Amino acid sequence: MVRSYVRKTKKGDAYTKEQLLQATNAITSKQMTVSFAARLYRIPRTTLYDHINKRRGMKSTTKGRNTALSPAVEKSLAQSLTIMEKYGHGLSRTEVLTLVGNYVNDNNLVTPFKGGYPGHDWWIGFSSRHKLSLKIF
Repeated sequence: MVRSYVRKTKKGDAYTKEQLLQATNAITSKQMTVSFAARLYRIPRTTLYDHINKRRGMKSTTKGRNTALSPAVEKSLAQSLTIMEKYGHGLSRTEVLTLVGNYVNDNNLVTPFKGGYPGHDWWIGFSSRHKLSLKIF
């Protein structure tokens, strides 16, 4: 897994989620054709067809795949870790990974974790998303 990937193209930045919604609404309400909407909103025609035929979900606000845990769960975990660290009970990386693995297994969540427990790469992504760091005492 590449840990320092830098996107080289601007693909996907040409249109916003709002433009995609306006285009699909205009097409489904028969106000304009798919080809005209594609030219007007500068969205690929095949993308519009996929959204109208429900082959794709709505455009995400982030790029890349979804996180293994929901954003609300990740935010709650990050806040809890920050509070625990503030009061002198900070957890190590291994303890956090075990905690997350137990949460996933207890709630029968479908995740890409091998063996049900996250690895080092998940920790790197999680800590960078929530600006966490390990402290050495």
